[in-house]
Amino acid sequence: SPSNFQRVIQRDVNDTVVIPFSSGTGGHPKGVELTHRNFVSNLHQMCVHEFDLLLSEADGPEQDVMPIIMPMYHISGLTVIMLQGLLKGCKLVTFPKLTSALLVNLLHNFHTTVLCIAPPIGNSKNQNYTPRKQKDCNFSPNVTKQQLY
Repeated sequence: SPSNFQRVIQRDVNDTVVIPFSSGTGGHPKGVELTHRNFVSNLHQMCVHEFDLLLSEADGPEQDVMPIIMPMYHISGLTVIMLQGLLKGCKLVTFPKLTSALLVNLLHNFHTTVLCIAPPIGNSKNQNYTPRKQKDCNFSPNVTKQQLY
């Protein structure tokens, strides 16, 4: 009933929505405040044609299927996989713990169409699985110091 929803909380696009923690690669681990605007902007960036891993429409048998292998508490698992997958209408597959046998099962039985993993995960599983189509999505920029200045 409407009485259950009496209080409406107003949020600004610059309000903090989440504080994920960095690994401390460039120093000590620290919390990084991300706003609603950060998330929406990042999702829009990922939907630009050149970077879009997913089908433009998720409808019927053409729906992308994506296992969530990166942890959802990690910023890549949260944005690149979970939020973008939800935005695009993907079938997201979750599981308790990844093993080599489970990875093969996910790829075969769920007819996985998009797989986002870090190289160490792929290398450690050492499976004889050949994707029908592959797109390298290395987001590390190949920019020299001179190009930045």
